[in-house]
Amino acid sequence: MAVYVDACTRKAPKGRAAKYGEWWCHMMADSIAELDYFAKKLGLKVHDRHGDHYDLTPTIRLQAVKMGALEVTTADLLKIRQHFRRSK
Repeated sequence: MAVYVDACTRKAPKGRAAKYGEWWCHMMADSIAELDYFAKKLGLKVHDRHGDHYDLTPTIRLQAVKMGALEVTTADLLKIRQHFRRSK
């Protein structure tokens, strides 16, 4: 089992981005249980999850990597997402 993060990209400053900054990335895992467990260790709440992923600011992304999240490309993260959805 693993947790994955892609690189941060710039998003339009609306909603949460207006409050927390314009740069965001995504965090996924091999299972929702593992994803939620890891997110909790980062101080995130389950209601912050967007289906199969969490959006992270650059600061939280750095914490996730320090805690063992694997850095992957966005293309790799999309492949992981497809695999996850097929295995449901």
